Amino acid sequence: MTKHLYNAALAGIVAVSLSGVASAGTLFVDMGPSSQNFTLYGQGPYSPGLGTFTIGQGAGSYDAGTNTSTFIMSGPIFSGSPGLGSGTFEFITTYSGMDTPTGGPNAPPAYTDPSNLNYFYYSAFDSSMKMTLDLLGTPTGDHVIPLVAGGNFLGPSFSFSYTGGTCTGSPIGGCGQNNVGITPGTSIYAPVDIYLTFSGVLVPEPSTWALMLLGFAGLGFAGYQKDKHGRAARLAA
Repeated sequence: MTKHLYNAALAGIVAVSLSGVASAGTLFVDMGPSSQNFTLYGQGPYSPGLGTFTIGQGAGSYDAGTNTSTFIMSGPIFSGSPGLGSGTFEFITTYSGMDTPTGGPNAPPAYTDPSNLNYFYYSAFDSSMKMTLDLLGTPTGDHVIPLVAGGNFLGPSFSFSYTGGTCTGSPIGGCGQNNVGITPGTSIYAPVDIYLTFSGVLVPEPSTWALMLLGFAGLGFAGYQKDKHGRAARLAA
């Protein structure tokens, strides 16, 4: 099955302080396949031939005391810039409300990009949503990277790429991302590789981790193909 990569793009400048890492250029981390599934749940068309989804981002749990659902995808770090190329990761998503089989009541919604059916866009984040990427046991220590806070995208850019794909239900047209989106009650799920890129100014200093957002202009998700090693991306056919 064709792999799909969902890319979040941040237009702006991010200043990062990370000890033991190159002082300029692009900092990247390519995590290996998650131990848990990334799931798109079909919600039906928003226009002819184009689907909508809710998203389950890993294994879910619910805390009744705080009325909060938590979803975690974890696994080994596959490769990365010097100082970040080993260890493990946890991609953590939380939002208010009880966990459900379709990702929870405030799960992020998405819709197919009409210019390419292998693309989707997150259409909204609930105000209670937070996303973090925790890099654990790297040569430069543990790093907690905020991606979304209070429903707002903070950056840096990150992406998901299915390592396979399995469907439930009978999607119209077969087991494919957009086919699931236009068929309510179906889903497509599989582990994913997670790829994180910092583009901007890297300022070395003794602190383990500091992240400052200087500005951004937009947010979007798109689909690409990626080679089996996860080190090169190109536009999907």
